[in-house]
Amino acid sequence: MKALRFGILAGIMSLITSGSAPGQELSVEEWREDLQHLARVIEDVHPNPYLFHDRNTVRSAIEELSAALPGMSDDEIIVGFSGISALLSDGHSGLHMRSAKFPLTEFAPIRLRATPDGWVIVAVAEEFDWALGAMVLTIADRPADEVMAEVARHWSADNASQRMYGAPVALAFGRMLRGLALVDESGVLALSIETTDGTHTDLDLSLITIPPSFAWTQNQFAAPGEGTRSITGLWSDTTLAFSHPRAPYWSEYDAEHELLYVQINQINSSNRPASVNGAEGVVSLPEFLANSLALTEDHTTRILVVDLRFNGGGDNFIAREMIQTLQGYPELTQDGRLFVLTGRQTFSAAMNFVSLFEAYSDALFVGEPPGGRPNHFGDARSFPLPNSGLVARVSTLNWQLGVNPWDVRRLMEPDIWAPFDQASLWNGVDPALEAVLAYDESNLLVSRMMAAYEASGVEAAMELFAEEVQPTEPGMWHYRPGVLFDFGFRLFRQGVEFADVAQVFGGAAKLYADQPFVLFSIGRSASRLPNWPLAVQMYEGALALWPGNDVIATHLAHARFELEAAGGE
Repeated sequence: MKALRFGILAGIMSLITSGSAPGQELSVEEWREDLQHLARVIEDVHPNPYLFHDRNTVRSAIEELSAALPGMSDDEIIVGFSGISALLSDGHSGLHMRSAKFPLTEFAPIRLRATPDGWVIVAVAEEFDWALGAMVLTIADRPADEVMAEVARHWSADNASQRMYGAPVALAFGRMLRGLALVDESGVLALSIETTDGTHTDLDLSLITIPPSFAWTQNQFAAPGEGTRSITGLWSDTTLAFSHPRAPYWSEYDAEHELLYVQINQINSSNRPASVNGAEGVVSLPEFLANSLALTEDHTTRILVVDLRFNGGGDNFIAREMIQTLQGYPELTQDGRLFVLTGRQTFSAAMNFVSLFEAYSDALFVGEPPGGRPNHFGDARSFPLPNSGLVARVSTLNWQLGVNPWDVRRLMEPDIWAPFDQASLWNGVDPALEAVLAYDESNLLVSRMMAAYEASGVEAAMELFAEEVQPTEPGMWHYRPGVLFDFGFRLFRQGVEFADVAQVFGGAAKLYADQPFVLFSIGRSASRLPNWPLAVQMYEGALALWPGNDVIATHLAHARFELEAAGGE
């Protein structure tokens, strides 16, 4: 068992006081004992608790929370505990903000969705169904982006995409709203919104009290409470992706487009009926996939779509088996025929399934970045805290299924970005499937950059990238360094002047100077040339941004060794 090397416990114990503060079910001493237990479990169990935040940062956060406990309510304390566990930046690790002593029965009947346009209401209490599709401008008189970012900091997630999934769930928890002072004493959540007809108005939502039920959290378009309405109910036609909402996995052949669509919503076999082109029955997940792919033997199939956007994970060994099944159809896994749809709910074993697709097929990825990191932690264990009964889940393994051990990506970029925006949500259009049907390689951004380069040079290509991506703007939607890497490597393989290639990678380093993956990737490219001074410079920059990453540190040590051996400085 690892020791608490930085002395968290000593710091906490020095702050202990007795007695309960107003609004506290437990005494301050009992809450501090739970905080000690949480710190110890994180330190002893997690494979790398300081990968994203160093020991001093975690220690300071714990000591600040410990010192503030006497003046905090139970809700504020529990949300604070959740914020400590969120410092792991691990979607498998986190705190369940409920227990027998602290049940979670208050909810806000609303669900938001992050879009490139802003935060859109996709489910709400039926009395406010006129607000469906509206853009949320402020929450508790603060900008919606600011509030949702604060909520996300108190909710465990692998990356920005998963935070976009988790934050709207957390916003519906009354405990989160009270813990962050986002509702008034009467329990009213005040929003200002812009409806789809451009009207600005206020929306005041009262918290509801219902029996604990969390099935709604798995549906990205649902809110807590029986009397709620979803934006999907306004769609005149049900899009293909939502045509079997209760099936664990299902497939359908589209003769018009010569397309086989396979949606897998869990990486586990289910005893609920699945559907294979309309034929329903209970089959294992591997059998389902085999039966679905067998349809292509009697149906001309130009496109295979595997939709993992609503898949939160399951069994990694089944994921391996399914990849082997797909490899039995090599004609379907060629570039331009196989499309894998990913999104913010794609996580855990589903993320590993995506990594296997990336490693062993020519799949094109469409939609949004998966909610899981390619190289992520998992196999979490549960640890109840001794006094509150709250349960901390902590990962025990570092998964690298199908991933190169040097992969330090936090976000896996899709080849074709196709997120829901406000218009597609309102009109019931599936942007990802539309992008698949409209696919033309020449229309990819990297292909158009190559055309711009051939016509007018590297500066024209980089201007096209800046115009379309707007990389200097904040947020996940503008994170597209993979396009620049693809473009740079295409130029390199064509044997163009190195100055042009260097301008592309230099542009990536400048545009994404705060992204360790970008600098690390440029360092790896420089190592292949080899250009050891540049490699050292890039690795040093990446490690400064991400000090706890051993992969970057190892590459830096090697580059420094090679530079010294070459007589460099």
